[in-house]
Amino acid sequence: MQEFPIISLNFSKSSSLPLSGCICLDLNNKHFSSITGMSNGQEMIDRSLTAQKFCTHNGILTDVRTCVFKHTTLQEFKDIAKLICEHNNTDYLFWTIRCYSPVKGCDYQAPEKDLLLKYAKETKKDFPMLKIGMRARWKGGFIFL
Repeated sequence: MQEFPIISLNFSKSSSLPLSGCICLDLNNKHFSSITGMSNGQEMIDRSLTAQKFCTHNGILTDVRTCVFKHTTLQEFKDIAKLICEHNNTDYLFWTIRCYSPVKGCDYQAPEKDLLLKYAKETKKDFPMLKIGMRARWKGGFIFL
């Protein structure tokens, strides 16, 4: 088994898995900025894409995580997938779709998991080279496409 360098691009605890976690990527700057409360949403997306490109083009396995909400559309899925594929070596990339879990006091709503799975499958048809997984709190816990 080939060993890969371990790199962490987020603030989570180190992992023994040879994956780097890049910042969550949300294509829509308006949503990203309002959800995170930051005014520099596009800058964060650009930095994430730069870090992803650096990692994947240097043979570092990279997990790009995207939190999705009820308002996330199929077109947003495809736009994000296009961005990811345009900037990265998909041989070293995995896209994890994470279902938002409601937080008391926030207006954002959780997505319908069946609809997200449909979106992921439709996106996979257009981007067959992209490895896509979904993480949610349901029986089995993870779906890989």
